Amino acid sequence: MKIRNRKNQFEEYNEKMLKEFIIDKCKGLDDKYVDAVLLFDRTSSRLYDGIETKKILKLLVEIASAFISEHYDFEVFCSRVIVFSLHKNTEDSFFEKVRLLYKHNKISEKIYNITYKHRDKIENFINYKKDYLFGLSGIKVLKEYFLYKLDDNIVERPQDMFMRISLEIHGEDLDNVFEIYHLMSELYYLHSSTVLIGAGSDTNFLSSSYFFNLKNDIVDNIFQKLKDCALIAKYNGSIGINMQSTRPKETYCSDIGGETNGLVLMLKTFESTMKYVKGKVDKNCSLTVYLEPWHSEIFEFLELRKTIGKDEARTKSLYTALLIPDLFMKRVKDNGTWSLFNPEDVPNLLNSFGDEFERLYKEYENKNIEQKKISARLLWNHIITAQLDSGSPFMIYKDTVYKIQGPKPNAVLNANAFSNIFEFTNNGEKAVTNVAAISLPKFLENGEFNYKKLGNSVKTIIKALDKSISNSKYIFEESKIYSMNNRPVSIGVIGLADLFIKAKIEFESDKANEFNFRIFETIYFFALDASCNLAKRFGTFAKYDDSILQKNLCAFDRKDNQYCNMWDWDSLKTRIEKYGIRNSCLISIMPTPIASKILGFTNSIEPIKTNECILSLNDVEYQYINKYLMKDLIKHNLWNPSIRNQILANNGSIQNIIELPERIRKLYKTAFEIKMKSVLDLAITRAPFIDQSQSINVFMGQPTSNQVSSLHFYAFNNKLKTGICFLFNKKPPSYIKYIVDKELIKEIVNNTKQL
Repeated sequence: MKIRNRKNQFEEYNEKMLKEFIIDKCKGLDDKYVDAVLLFDRTSSRLYDGIETKKILKLLVEIASAFISEHYDFEVFCSRVIVFSLHKNTEDSFFEKVRLLYKHNKISEKIYNITYKHRDKIENFINYKKDYLFGLSGIKVLKEYFLYKLDDNIVERPQDMFMRISLEIHGEDLDNVFEIYHLMSELYYLHSSTVLIGAGSDTNFLSSSYFFNLKNDIVDNIFQKLKDCALIAKYNGSIGINMQSTRPKETYCSDIGGETNGLVLMLKTFESTMKYVKGKVDKNCSLTVYLEPWHSEIFEFLELRKTIGKDEARTKSLYTALLIPDLFMKRVKDNGTWSLFNPEDVPNLLNSFGDEFERLYKEYENKNIEQKKISARLLWNHIITAQLDSGSPFMIYKDTVYKIQGPKPNAVLNANAFSNIFEFTNNGEKAVTNVAAISLPKFLENGEFNYKKLGNSVKTIIKALDKSISNSKYIFEESKIYSMNNRPVSIGVIGLADLFIKAKIEFESDKANEFNFRIFETIYFFALDASCNLAKRFGTFAKYDDSILQKNLCAFDRKDNQYCNMWDWDSLKTRIEKYGIRNSCLISIMPTPIASKILGFTNSIEPIKTNECILSLNDVEYQYINKYLMKDLIKHNLWNPSIRNQILANNGSIQNIIELPERIRKLYKTAFEIKMKSVLDLAITRAPFIDQSQSINVFMGQPTSNQVSSLHFYAFNNKLKTGICFLFNKKPPSYIKYIVDKELIKEIVNNTKQL
């Protein structure tokens, strides 16, 4: 039998070579489960005359992936084969790849020149063996979206991408280049998707999060904002836009000489644009529309994402969010009335907060202007009904943001796409932020969490993010001005749930809350320390004198906040008083779905969603079971076909598997099995060390309206800026089980019913 090699030449099939290759890729894996001979036999049986060598490797991965639910080492084997294949199809020299990409206008002249000048040092430092650190989903996502290609042929390896990013950020400062390359190559942190795609190219837009307000709804302004959104989507950014100034339907508009069509029809136009100009990674660009609950079209707004109803009144691919004043929550609590206004009639409400908002709102209620009086609880119930149906709107408590962050005079509150970053803007400013996320599980070493290593990594990342502000290109001149004046950056986290599991700490426990406190105190302390050091060298951000930081009021400077005495806060605050801060914001908790897939950890601060799922690889589906759970069960001699089938039969839940010890069942509770109050408690505990906000999702199997309402008031009363973003109230679907003994499942289910 002949096979076709990578040079498109035919050669005799070498059985021994394939067998030795499989054995080599099985080194270090558990041979009780990973049988190299079995993999060889099954692969050999499906070969045919003239098959390409790359298809042999693809076939090998498909065969091995079918066993991933039996042992996690099969996933390791699959990723090793994929990385090997990628290496065989790409150049070994970083410089040669840069030269090739530069020749085809994929790499900027700046990166080419730096690489040419320092190619020997760079070639000696880059380590392609680290590509083998990626799991199966990570290498798959990188190949599909982020590694540079020519004519659909991948040119880069993951390490090339990391080096490209490092050179874009730090240029010829090779010490700093190699420092951040090392952290990324060891999977300690990751920049945003925008950076992974754009760094090193001529369109090196490194800011990923844009937010602004629609100041007025005249036609020119609407379509200018529409164009702005399209450009952001084109370059893979996310968008938050405050639409509170939009006049409601049937309001006379001199600009068009007739009545306006209102908020809904305008948002349909935005939705269509976002669908048309989709980014490289996301199917649709993330765009969140913000409204305050006194807008006269609030009820129509709440219907936008509902799953049923007329399509012309729905924008299901846009996210919705509410900027809620304290007065509304008070009226709901007291079962009072609530007034809805045309924003044109109450011009001062939009940029008012706290006591001033309440005073103005009551004045407008008593004036002879058009308004609709309703029960506050009626509107509240509509909000909750919308969340139960579609998961949104997001809930942001604007006066809490105001009290903690301190606004600019006459400024409008704007938020990003996932309500974890807030900025007060005016005079047409377009706020942007540069973000990155840290892999928390990487800092657990031999059962001990390395806080000092975490802190030093934070300092390195802050320095990189600040540098990226200076080196980035900007889609809009207004964004560049805003970024240079405020220098906002944001560090988030990846894999909090993985960390708890690896440390054997239950998500709902007091120990988890204490651990959570120490981690985020450390992150914030070292972020401030790094920003202060940068301010000492380069000066504070331009608008520092107008900020609360200038008054030495950091996010933790609120009544009753305490520290865990790990770090010298007094000394740090003295230094900040002397030198100031380089960056207007430092920490926020953003969702990290793409970064989590790449690095192989859970999304941000969320609990694990399930212990089992169906994943796809090369159009072939395979079953995945939580590797930490599998390791624990193997360690305690509890892993067997019966347990595996029960996990699959219960959609990843192990709570009803009576053969498993209670401590294991508690440790591996899924998001729908954890009390959501504990999720909010963790958020409340770390809030003093989050100078921006947290994107908090909650998971409730079959919640009642009262339960959801109680969660909202719990978040509000505990001064969370963002209460709840997505409300997931449907359990994961019951997938078809391809590799399950169906008769055994029936027996298990019947036995469970009898208990």
